[in-house]
Amino acid sequence: MLLSGCGETYRPVVSAINPVGPAAQPQKYAVAISSASPTSDGLVTIVDYSGDSILITATLGEGPYYLGFGSNNTEGYTLNTDGSVNSFGISTSLLSSQILSSTLLPCTNTPCTTANLPSSIVSTSAYQWITQPGRATAGGIAILKGAPTALVEEQPTGTNPVYTITQSGAQRVYVLSKGSNTATAIETATITTSNVIPVGTSPIYGIMSSDTNRTFVLNNGSANVTVINSQENALDSNTALGTGSTIAVGSKPIWADMYYSGNELLVASQGSNTTTDPASVTIINTALCNNTTTNTTICSSTDPTDSTQFGQTIAKIPLTYVSGGVTYNHVPSEICVLQDGSKAYVANTDPTLPNGSVSSIDLTTDTVISTIPVAGHPTTIACTSGTPTGKVYVTAPDSFTLSIIYSQTDTVPSTINLQGYGAMVRTTAQ
Repeated sequence: MLLSGCGETYRPVVSAINPVGPAAQPQKYAVAISSASPTSDGLVTIVDYSGDSILITATLGEGPYYLGFGSNNTEGYTLNTDGSVNSFGISTSLLSSQILSSTLLPCTNTPCTTANLPSSIVSTSAYQWITQPGRATAGGIAILKGAPTALVEEQPTGTNPVYTITQSGAQRVYVLSKGSNTATAIETATITTSNVIPVGTSPIYGIMSSDTNRTFVLNNGSANVTVINSQENALDSNTALGTGSTIAVGSKPIWADMYYSGNELLVASQGSNTTTDPASVTIINTALCNNTTTNTTICSSTDPTDSTQFGQTIAKIPLTYVSGGVTYNHVPSEICVLQDGSKAYVANTDPTLPNGSVSSIDLTTDTVISTIPVAGHPTTIACTSGTPTGKVYVTAPDSFTLSIIYSQTDTVPSTINLQGYGAMVRTTAQ
C-alpha cells in the first residue's frame, strides 16, 4: 500500500551543470610608469593581464624613471627626477591619494643632477634598497622602510653604485659599483657590510638564482659575467669554471634574465657592431650539483657545488636584421624569459631606425624566430607566461604606447595609451 500525505508529491529534481571552460588565469598585472616630460607629474598605469585593459591610473612625482616591486609584488616603488620616492599598493582600488611619497636626502658631494640621482631600487622583506652615486663621498646605498618610506640607514659602497642584486629570502644584497669594479655585500639582517668583492670592469646589472646560491654580475666593460658564491660570500671557487669566477659573453652585456627551472642564464649584449662580435644573447648553463644529483657524498644542501656543465655556453644567438640586402646589428636594451621555458624576448632600441623591435627567441631551438615591430624605440620589457598565450609588455621613452605582444602568435593585438612617454614596465608574476 502506498501512503502519501497532502503536498508530499515527490519528483526528480534536475540540476543544471555549468559548462567547464578553460582554467581561470591567475590574477596578475602589468604596471607601467610614464610622464609627458622630466618635469611633469608622472603616472602609474595598472593593466589587467586577462583583458588588456587599464584598471587604475594614479599620479606620481615628477618624471618617474625607475620602477621596483616589493618582495611579495604587492607594492610598487618609483624613483622620480624631483628626488622623491613614491610607494603604492598594486591594487584595483588604488587612488591617487594612496600614493605615498618620501623625499631623499640631498646629495652630499656634488649638486644633485640626473647623473647622480638614485639609479635603482630593490626590496627585501623588511627594506627598500636605493643605490645613489651622490649619496656619500664615493657613493652609497640608502635603506628605507615603511609606508610612506622613511630613511632608516645609509651604508657606503664603492664609487658610482649603479645596481643592487638580491632575491626573496636572500641573506644579503650585493651593491654593484661601476667606478670601483666591486660588489659590496650587505647583510640584510644587520645592515652591515660583510665583504667587498672585486668583479669585472664596469659592472652594470646582475641577477641572483632563485635558491640564492649564486649571483651573476654583468660586466659591461670586460665582456664577461662574474659568478659569486652567495653562500660563501666570495667569488665562485668551484672547479667547473676553471680559474674562477668569470664566464665570457658578447661585448657590452647590458641585461640578463634567468629561466629558473631550466637552470639557464640569458645575457643580452650590444656587441661591437662587427661580424665577429655582433649583438647577441648568450645562454649559459647554471645548474648546481644538488640540482642534478642526489649523491650526498659530493653534494651538500648547505654548500652546493657547480655541476660539470655549470658555466658552459649553451648557445650564442646573434641579434641582427637585414635592410637593403645588408646585415646590421640590433641594439638590445633588455631581455625577459617566459618561465614556461618556451621563449625569450629582447627589446631592441635601434636608434638609427624609425622604430625599434622585439626579437622572439625559441628556447627549444635557441634561434630568433621573429622580429616584432613595436611603437617607439623600446628600452624596457617584461614577460609573463600564461594559457593559451603568454604576454610581453614593452615601453619606449619616445612613445606614449605600451605594446602588448602575445607569445602564441608573436603579434601585437593590443596597445595601451600611457598618457606619457613610457619609462618602465614590470609584471607582478612571471
